[in-house]
Amino acid sequence: MVSFPAEAAVKMGRAADKPRLAAYVERIHARPAWQLALAKGGPYAYA
Repeated sequence: MVSFPAEAAVKMGRAADKPRLAAYVERIHARPAWQLALAKGGPYAYA
């Protein structure tokens, strides 16, 4: 649940001055669980 606002902030360009937030989102996307969820559920287009 925390990932959505973080992803939205990165997507909307509001994390340009927050490198730790952008890195957090990158780590989420790199997780095997995230990759598996995308494989099962299809592309993520909400943020």
